[in-house]
Amino acid sequence: MEWRRKNLSNRAKALGSSFERKAVRLANEAGVDASKQPGSGVFKEFPNDIILNGDMLGECKVRAYHFNAKGEKCFTLEKSWIDNVCKHAKQLGMRWAVLFQPKGQQQVYAVIDYDLLLKLLSESERN
Repeated sequence: MEWRRKNLSNRAKALGSSFERKAVRLANEAGVDASKQPGSGVFKEFPNDIILNGDMLGECKVRAYHFNAKGEKCFTLEKSWIDNVCKHAKQLGMRWAVLFQPKGQQQVYAVIDYDLLLKLLSESERN
């Protein structure tokens, strides 16, 4: 039983690391400087999973779909993910994002602060 739990844990870590590398690669391909944090947030001096553009902490999550009572596909976005990355970003004077990929899908979603979204939209209108 212990071996099975450890094996599942290792597969989950590998899936998470793979998504972190993908998020960094996609950002770099889009011309955004991005790097993976050593230890994926294990070390206090390197919180969360990735750094984007030198001023944004990113928390990367891959989760399976589940079905709601109506039988519709859903995925869960946990508030603790947002709270954690937001706390670390504030401590470092940075912005934050939660990057999410449903397991088995290619699409990547991002959750950011609404004020930041408005700022980005107003800046893009000026350009």
